[in-house]
Amino acid sequence: SKYSAKYLNSRLKPSQFRPTVLSGFVCCRNFNHADWSLLYDFIALSNEYPASAFDVLRALINRPEALCLALIKSTEDNFDAVWRLAYQLSFSWHLMPANVWLKVATLYFGAIKELFNQLNMPGYNDETVYQQFVEFRQRVIGRGHRFLGLILTQIQLKLFFEQVMTAGVFDDVFVELSNCSNHPSTFENKLIEAQSALQGRHEADAVWPQGQEIKTVISMLQAERQFVTQAYRRAVLCAPFVAVQFVLSASVCSTQLLFELGNVRDFDREWFDQAYYYELCMGLANQFSTH
Repeated sequence: SKYSAKYLNSRLKPSQFRPTVLSGFVCCRNFNHADWSLLYDFIALSNEYPASAFDVLRALINRPEALCLALIKSTEDNFDAVWRLAYQLSFSWHLMPANVWLKVATLYFGAIKELFNQLNMPGYNDETVYQQFVEFRQRVIGRGHRFLGLILTQIQLKLFFEQVMTAGVFDDVFVELSNCSNHPSTFENKLIEAQSALQGRHEADAVWPQGQEIKTVISMLQAERQFVTQAYRRAVLCAPFVAVQFVLSASVCSTQLLFELGNVRDFDREWFDQAYYYELCMGLANQFSTH
């Protein structure tokens, strides 16, 4: 586009990139808008310059729908560049609300289906749309992003249930979610085992991270997830459940909370990832089954 030549090909310093089309980028409600290609050009430049140097990329932080759509619309070639935005900007793909992913996927793949129907294109049908979603989900899981893989698996079942059942191909993530729905007590036992293992990995004099922001939102959790008697261990024990609560409730995660959750995960990644995964499994099974 004309903006590409003006802002990208000139190879100006990052601080000089100030596109006048900022509002057009961050809205991102038109899936076929010409500025999408320009947005991906800016994302590609984040491999060369800090993403925070670009107004348009910083603005996306406050537009979770636009961020999710940017990842869904990405290709094999630029998926990793989009994903790496979370390493440079203050957001996390793993804290994006599940309902935002569902909303964006519903609108985007629904628009593709409608376009095919309007154009009456031979060979393009519901199965074509389904395969596009499958390719995106496999791209996510294939790169080891298993938390988002859980969310996408539930969305796949919700949007494409007949195709999933017809194909009859169920990978480990499908099996895990099925087990969670049918045997939730098994996952509760896994959480208890993970908690015991966490305490066994740290000496009595270990300094556990605290996290004041985490403690302020603990009241969002179910009583059994609040660990009120754990004192100095409380923030670490509650952190993965707080993270899942934000994913399921669509609440806004502050920059400070994001920082504290990262500190807890750095303290004991095994605990955080296991607890987050099991809790997310159970939460998604419950949330999607009631909608």
